[in-house]
Amino acid sequence: MSIRDEDISYEEIYDYIDYIDKLNTNEKNLCEENIDILLRSTGHIAKVTNIANGVGYCIYKAKLQEFIGVRDFIVSNTPGKGTDIHKLLGLVSIEMFNQNKPLSLSEMRELIEKAYDDNVDLFADRERKEDYIALAYEMLSSLQNALVNKIYPILNTSFNRLFPVVEQQFHDYEYHILGVPDLILEDKENKKAIVVEWKTYDEQVYDTEKAQVIAYSLLEARRLGYSGKDAVDAITGKWDDIQKTIKDVKVLPLIIRPGIGKGRKLTLQPHPILFSNTKEKFIEFRKLVGKVIVVAGYLTLQLVNPKVFGIDEEEVKEYCKLKIRDKEYSALRLIPLGLRRGNPTKRDKFPCKTGNKPLCPLIEACGFYLGQYKKTPFDIVMWALRYYTLGIRENTSITFKVIYELFRKHRRDDVISNLKNGNGYEWTFPAGPLIRQDKKKQRILIYKDKKIFQQIRVDVIDGIYDSDNFVIYRKIRDYEKNDGKLRVIREGKPVMLFLNDASRIPSLSLNLTARVDRVEIDNDLVKYYINIPSSVFRYSLTLIKKYIEKYPELVKDSLFVETGVDLTSRELMTIDAIQRKLRDDSQKIMEKIEKRIDEKEEAEKIFKKVADDLEKESNNGWDLYQTIDDILPKLISKLNKPGN
Repeated sequence: MSIRDEDISYEEIYDYIDYIDKLNTNEKNLCEENIDILLRSTGHIAKVTNIANGVGYCIYKAKLQEFIGVRDFIVSNTPGKGTDIHKLLGLVSIEMFNQNKPLSLSEMRELIEKAYDDNVDLFADRERKEDYIALAYEMLSSLQNALVNKIYPILNTSFNRLFPVVEQQFHDYEYHILGVPDLILEDKENKKAIVVEWKTYDEQVYDTEKAQVIAYSLLEARRLGYSGKDAVDAITGKWDDIQKTIKDVKVLPLIIRPGIGKGRKLTLQPHPILFSNTKEKFIEFRKLVGKVIVVAGYLTLQLVNPKVFGIDEEEVKEYCKLKIRDKEYSALRLIPLGLRRGNPTKRDKFPCKTGNKPLCPLIEACGFYLGQYKKTPFDIVMWALRYYTLGIRENTSITFKVIYELFRKHRRDDVISNLKNGNGYEWTFPAGPLIRQDKKKQRILIYKDKKIFQQIRVDVIDGIYDSDNFVIYRKIRDYEKNDGKLRVIREGKPVMLFLNDASRIPSLSLNLTARVDRVEIDNDLVKYYINIPSSVFRYSLTLIKKYIEKYPELVKDSLFVETGVDLTSRELMTIDAIQRKLRDDSQKIMEKIEKRIDEKEEAEKIFKKVADDLEKESNNGWDLYQTIDDILPKLISKLNKPGN
């Protein structure tokens, strides 16, 4: 039976498999089971900015950015890479919601000016200081007004119950989302929150912005412990047919933009309880949440190399075959139905163009990758290289995944106690159980093919020793004294510090991306001297220092994890640049190939051999090469060998 875009209903979708279940696939159970395995196994997750583009603008644009690596002029999902005004709003929010009561307008203005002056080194465009202070005043007064007059009665909360969470990078593997919410105001005790997205321009709110703050709300729902249908219900609330109203909203997405100071009534978006409260708008909002969930799952699935997990992609494609308007496709790689999208072949209408002017910044890349179906032998290898890169990078991203699973399946207090006693955990790739081991290694051992594939060094921190220089410490433990060997994070290594903010899962906790500059043994203390890996993270460091200053208890039993550097996005962008540059602007490689190859069929055989050779060397995509700089010379040398 053929299916159409309009046949997909999004209001009752709670995970990506719910969407797949709505499709008339060839072998529904096998299709769903294999896709579910891939999503549960991978360490890759999709970025909120790309999810929002896929829901509100064009799913092809999202695919180009997330999977193919085409770069857009969009701020990345890294705390501290925002604009000066976002930094100012974040710094003030920590102070403002530590006051336990609403501020007078004069107090607010004073707080904003002080936050700017105390942190002036963080701001790049200092000539616009007064503009930023005025805009921050307008937006923060708008937020406070909305909270007091509209939102507190809806959520049955108050100013003194709220804890501010400012620009923290969260990873969630249930919804497959990576994002940095601007501001979350959290009533942890009652499992309620307001998720705030700052929009500093005075324009209408588009579906892209709505989808973005909804994705952040899903992260917050998970942080509060909601899951599945409960998480969606927490955000949308429930429609009461008797009272004709939305009830039981617990996690409220909210977009704040300029407007009140200009004499116009501020329209609060995107939740219908704020502006409409009709069943029609409720269902419309519920569908938008469903689309966010589906796009997050779809984009994550594109990042998975099935061979890494021992799954035959061609078999799964067969299981997942379906018909759309009597044409056959496979749900494994097919873009989700019912979403806004352009035509990659023509690219002549919205969202590609407006009039005769290009509207989408990726219009040329879209035509290159998605608008043509004839692929050269060179393209075949470059596409294979993408999948190998995704396989390689599973070993970096898997650290966050394993930490997530460890704390999802075990009580936080039990894990911390075990680690402090020197015990670690064992995990078998790709989806084995996490088992405690008592070898006093204080590590998480990852096994693959019955061999230790990776070791994650972890530590538990007791407190802050020097807040100015950011030195954290823990006591030397009895088991270390007994065997005369310390288990510490190594100097020079990238790390994540996850504060103990009562969130069960560290990847959804307050955190800092950092580097260990020095490890010092001082009597019975192990001291870690912490620094940031680049100036990009200066703002993040400032935020964490402020949290520790105001809430020193957050450091006690915080988790310290040695991580790798995830180069997936960078390497995909590099492959994109190589592929488009070499094929469009230079025919040197192609000419060398064409001198030896006349028939397309022969070309495909030869490049399949290259791909197979690479796969054998890489053990199904793992540890092929450290960076794309190592891959490309190897690839070209293979192409240039006379025997190939």
